[in-house]
Amino acid sequence: VGRQETLHRIAAVRLTTDHRATAPDEMKRITGVGGQVVDKRALGDLIPSRTLGDFKTKDKCPGAVVADPVLTSHPLDPEDRFMILASDGLWDDLKVDKVIDIGGKSRTPDAACKAIATAVIKKYGAKNTKPNDDLTILAAYFSNSANP
Repeated sequence: VGRQETLHRIAAVRLTTDHRATAPDEMKRITGVGGQVVDKRALGDLIPSRTLGDFKTKDKCPGAVVADPVLTSHPLDPEDRFMILASDGLWDDLKVDKVIDIGGKSRTPDAACKAIATAVIKKYGAKNTKPNDDLTILAAYFSNSANP
């Protein structure tokens, strides 16, 4: 969530934690069903431990990599301006503060998604490489925010 702190500053408010195979709770869950974390990857394949799809990996050891979400709630504050929801393909490449900065400068959700995707693509263009992961971005701007 991008929260307006001052006239010229929007702060990032994290609503989730990354579900990585190396996180203690996730590692315990993975090993508890007979799976392993190898080279910081669930079953030696995936860095995230909760995914949509990835059926070949999930079939190796049912329950090790799951699609079950961790649900949280966040009461909207009048200063909350927007929310960015994205796949690990974004968060692996751009820091949360950078994403929120781009979102705060964008006037519409569509413009925010395009600007964020462009930032990822530019980062790889500078390295003369291609992204290694998918990139899915959703932006929601709150109409009840103090600074629409």
